[in-house]
Amino acid sequence: MTAVQAPPRLGGRLVALFVGQVTSWGILFYALIVASPAIAADTGWPVALVTLSFSSGLIASAAAGVFVGRWLDERGPRLIMTIGSVVGPAGLIVVVMAPNLAVFTIGWVIAGIAQSAVLYQAAFTVIARRYGARRRGAMTILTLAGGLASTVFAPVVAGLLTVTDWRTTFLILAGVLIVTTVPLHWFSLERAWTPMTHDDNVQAHTVSTVVRTRH
Repeated sequence: MTAVQAPPRLGGRLVALFVGQVTSWGILFYALIVASPAIAADTGWPVALVTLSFSSGLIASAAAGVFVGRWLDERGPRLIMTIGSVVGPAGLIVVVMAPNLAVFTIGWVIAGIAQSAVLYQAAFTVIARRYGARRRGAMTILTLAGGLASTVFAPVVAGLLTVTDWRTTFLILAGVLIVTTVPLHWFSLERAWTPMTHDDNVQAHTVSTVVRTRH
């Protein structure tokens, strides 16, 4: 009889993923919410259009999530999440250099594509595959990262905006993002794992079946 391998304990690799989530959420999501009034005041673009540009990135994130999900299932998280950690800062640099609203929007679309590879969509897949039966505790810990990100980065962004302009602020944040998350993802995530297999004979879960289950 083959022994069943126990799921890994929650430890250093979960901490690395947690820090990556706090940093990524704080810079790729919450920073714009704090900085949008300053951006509007400096550029003359209405706040509504600034946030609409950011929303375009969220749409791009949702669309790119299909590709990222397939990559994660088949090849593992290390490469795709590390690439996301590079693409995100690249998008922010486009935002920083934007001479008009159209280029500003393109920057957020690029950053949105990165979001699909580094935020919850990807992180929860890693948790589910890595921790198995212990995934609930790990997911609970990771969920706290989103809330903590706003607590940490909202005052940081606001403080930067009091001493410099929004473009320099986002340039600094882009540097923090790449320096922090690239090594965390490259060194702590699985290089590859066994591809997911989908059995057509297994009943697919629906909202109603999930709601009725006791587990």
